[in-house]
Amino acid sequence: YRQKCRDHLRLPDEIMCAAAQVLEALTDRANARENDTAELYDSMHVRRGDFKQQYSWTQLTAEELYSSSEVEFGEGSTLYISTAERDKGFFDLFK
Repeated sequence: YRQKCRDHLRLPDEIMCAAAQVLEALTDRANARENDTAELYDSMHVRRGDFKQQYSWTQLTAEELYSSSEVEFGEGSTLYISTAERDKGFFDLFK
């Protein structure tokens, strides 16, 4: 199944180009930082709205999310967060 997906499923060129631009921006930002970490950047996918009804126990506050993830991400590292969170200030703690 995985091999069929890898070999036969393709995203539209527009999506691939946008993803390449995001990756380039992340790489440029990480390279420009003085406190270079072992990894170029870290990323996390935070499910918010779509899990609220069925998996309410997964709805962490920003503080809970930060405290449970700060061990994984170095201070000052570049972090990309993919999410459907609508509150633009929710992740301010991570800045």
